[in-house]
Amino acid sequence: MNDAPEKRSPNAWLRVATPEAGYADCVVADIGRIVRSKAGRSLIEQIRDSGHDVLIEMPPAPLDPPNAWVQPRDLASAVNGRGTDCSVFYDPRQWPNAASAAVKSSDILLYNLLLLALAQLRGTAVAQPDQDGAAGLTQLGALQDFRT
Repeated sequence: MNDAPEKRSPNAWLRVATPEAGYADCVVADIGRIVRSKAGRSLIEQIRDSGHDVLIEMPPAPLDPPNAWVQPRDLASAVNGRGTDCSVFYDPRQWPNAASAAVKSSDILLYNLLLLALAQLRGTAVAQPDQDGAAGLTQLGALQDFRT
């Protein structure tokens, strides 16, 4: 058994899954729009500097209506100050859509999901019980527009 800490690749802090043709291209286009703004560049730099990784993935099944969320690798570490790697689940090809009028574009949605991810990476996410009393994490509220 090896107790040495796992070595983190300096280039693996933000990864995009490639489940099907075109998905990663759409995600990278959203990231490109985000980093064109000062707020977006700052967010991406904070994610890089967190010491943890983000994997952007397609939701595991087609969702109707579409949904997007951030899932920590370790829920306790996401809220207790230690921080944890996480996955962002969203499909930029589903946004905007009629069922979620508040989401004006997929890049604004991704920016807000990355804000939630940053809190998990830092271990400062806020745990809130869901309607069944299970521990959940803060959901998206009013979306921040990184372009302003």
